[in-house]
Amino acid sequence: MKITIEQILVDQRHVCEKSDISPAFLNEDDLIVITQKVYDPDVPVIGMRYSRDGIMSGWWIVPFDNNLYSKDDLIPVHPLHLYESRPDVHHFMALPAGYRFDTTNNSKWFDESLLE
Repeated sequence: MKITIEQILVDQRHVCEKSDISPAFLNEDDLIVITQKVYDPDVPVIGMRYSRDGIMSGWWIVPFDNNLYSKDDLIPVHPLHLYESRPDVHHFMALPAGYRFDTTNNSKWFDESLLE
């Protein structure tokens, strides 16, 4: 079953409200930085949200494999493209700048270093 935008927004709001966080929703034209491996739903990923810069949402999502990635490995994508292949991350995407998430244990936490 394909998830709707309305359900994505409900899920995002729920994740934020559970932790008393004001959601920072993405616009459909915003961009998220990922690597190609992130499209594989079997690959655990971590996400980090830096401060927004124009249409760049601040989100960087990479595989949980401790590899260093070069600029050539990173690609900007619109949120909906990511949500289609990675339904396990959509609920985290309204977390504001300074937050991280990890799909290996479905956790989120604040990391002040992302705001520096």
